[in-house]
Amino acid sequence: MSKKRIVVGFDGFLDRLAKPIAEKRADSNRYFDTIDSFGRYLCGQAGKSCSIEMDTLTRKPGGNAPLLSIAAASLSMDVCCVGMLGWPKPDELFASLPFALYSYYPPGDSTALEFDDGKVFLAPGIPFLEDPWAVVNAAMEGRAEEVFSGADLIALVNWSEISFAHQLWQATLAALWPKPADKDKHVLFDLCDCSRKPAQEIGAVLELIGRFSQRRQTILSLNENECLDLGAKLFGLTECAAIANKLHLDFGIDEVIVHAVQWSLVVTREGQWVRDTLFVKKPLVSTGAGDNFNASYAYCAGMGMPIAARLEFCHRFVHAYITSGKSGLGENGLSS
Repeated sequence: MSKKRIVVGFDGFLDRLAKPIAEKRADSNRYFDTIDSFGRYLCGQAGKSCSIEMDTLTRKPGGNAPLLSIAAASLSMDVCCVGMLGWPKPDELFASLPFALYSYYPPGDSTALEFDDGKVFLAPGIPFLEDPWAVVNAAMEGRAEEVFSGADLIALVNWSEISFAHQLWQATLAALWPKPADKDKHVLFDLCDCSRKPAQEIGAVLELIGRFSQRRQTILSLNENECLDLGAKLFGLTECAAIANKLHLDFGIDEVIVHAVQWSLVVTREGQWVRDTLFVKKPLVSTGAGDNFNASYAYCAGMGMPIAARLEFCHRFVHAYITSGKSGLGENGLSS
């Protein structure tokens, strides 16, 4: 069986993963365990200022597109990553990645504060590009339309942080439009944290995703916070299953996923599936967990697996990642 080809775009960051220190000790430091405890400490410093010391865990390739690509490659997919990986050539942290790279822009430089219950990204804004598709196409030696339209799967991620992402997603749809509709091929979308985006812009990108459904099977992937934010802004709803169903029906998106810490759900025209995750109270790493979920779901979709089996596979794949810090199933297969 030939490998499924996935093309992923369009972000890229150099991540510093760090833990903020709550107490300095002679033998070892005590860290802020939760976002809540860190937030309460910061609120207590209002009007006084403070200094936060951090222990850096590692520096690594970051951004949704590179992390999803790494996870997809660990599943033996044929990966092409189009992103902000360095200019005029990929940064050395990206250059050694074992798949095709097309870099059109320097990476952002971000810090991910790791906690037991999640992470907080501190990232710079990305300057606006007037004609980003032209820049991407030049980096791809004029083959952007060919590469995207020929892929079995496309993953378009991080719409919220890249100021020109909407133009790139529109251009990707234009690249698919002359081709016949093929619902055996998939496009997965991850908007990422839209809390700073107004409802009008969110509605516009969801309508764009709906238009992709006329050419490919569309998958919208949200985490719990993203789902609740969309639900409040667009529908006045506060329950994830109801929000996912409205997104599916109102915007014509074929599959809507919500992945939370302890459960995941999928809504399609055939119905709704809910599965508990393999919950880990103290993950070794949480940054990239959503990208590993998306990569494994895209893999399962490309292989034609039933929805229930996809969720089971994704949960085990993500469990292996957050307990080992590495994408892949390991020597012993799926983690139990």
